[in-house]
Amino acid sequence: MPWIRSHITALLATLLVATYAAATEPPLSLRAVTAENNEPFNIVFNGKLQGLGVDVANEAARRSGFSLQTEALPWARALETARQKPDVLLFTVARTPEREDWFHWIGPIAKREVWLWRLRTRKDVMATSLDQAKQYRVGTSHNDAATEYLLAQGFEQGLNLDITMHDRAIGYKLLASRVDLVPMNPLSIGAFARESGIPLEDLEPQMLLISSGGYYLALNRLSKAETVAKLNAALVEMKADGSLQRLLEKWQPKGSKARSPSSPP
Repeated sequence: MPWIRSHITALLATLLVATYAAATEPPLSLRAVTAENNEPFNIVFNGKLQGLGVDVANEAARRSGFSLQTEALPWARALETARQKPDVLLFTVARTPEREDWFHWIGPIAKREVWLWRLRTRKDVMATSLDQAKQYRVGTSHNDAATEYLLAQGFEQGLNLDITMHDRAIGYKLLASRVDLVPMNPLSIGAFARESGIPLEDLEPQMLLISSGGYYLALNRLSKAETVAKLNAALVEMKADGSLQRLLEKWQPKGSKARSPSSPP
């Protein structure tokens, strides 16, 4: 019947329009915040935000149907922004017991190992346990997960813990023997050395401080469950197809102790 044919034609046209609209609709925007200087995870270089965390977050968002509007902030401000505001993605952040209830955790995207490092010339600094480390002065930065850990283990600011606002200041103090040890992930030690003006070969690990938690993307606890599920599914997919491993290899520091100091070469 003519009216049936016209009805079907109209229905097909409607479906085609809807399909075209869905295909051409721009992705949903998701706000993201990150630290200004946390190489190799995220770093502003030549005015462009880049790094392992940046690449992982962008790819996970793309696969989830989101476009990221990323803002680089001082770390303390980025952390507090994500804690206070739903549907704000934070990266790259260490998962610690103190932070566990703050976020939905997406990851891990990288293994977390933190070692205490000394200058190779400081043979007088011998720390293979926390009790031994407490005899020295450890240089750390404000709002860093390693700082939270050391405070929880009984280190005291002003006594055996020197907390600064920037890693560069820690490096200067290490060179001047105003601090004896610094906590650092092997992935980040090359950037720390370069920024502090210390030859990488002049730094050596003393003891493994932390080997748990991992590095993650994170969303405020009040974020939409659908957003969390989509991003987690995307990261699972990235692990399965090898793209996460390729990004890890891309950002592994060249010529540095990128792997665990205890790992075979």
